[in-house]
Amino acid sequence: MGDVAMCVPVLRALTDQYPGVKLTMVSRPFLQPLFEDIPNLSFFGADVDKDFKGPFGIYRLHNVLKSKKFDYLADLHNVLRTQLLRNFMRFSVTETAVIDKGRAEKKALIRPENKVFK
Repeated sequence: MGDVAMCVPVLRALTDQYPGVKLTMVSRPFLQPLFEDIPNLSFFGADVDKDFKGPFGIYRLHNVLKSKKFDYLADLHNVLRTQLLRNFMRFSVTETAVIDKGRAEKKALIRPENKVFK
């Protein structure tokens, strides 16, 4: 939920700066109220615990989303589920982008010995 909540001001700034862009946010249905007041943003609630569960469910989600004809895809979460969806979608969209959460740097910082403070 934290990653999704951090997206809200970024998406709001994006739609303010580029009013002609149309966005679709795909996330769990209970998070829809966070995005209701963002202009040019439509929300697609994907229940990954019921309707789109597991790898085959993610493939079904891909089939639903590819029919909407997106030009670009941005993976703002970069977890196994979204990585799988991103790989399915790479044939349906022009360009994909993914956020770098700095996991390797975080791991280097918290390891017991030879910590890398960067």
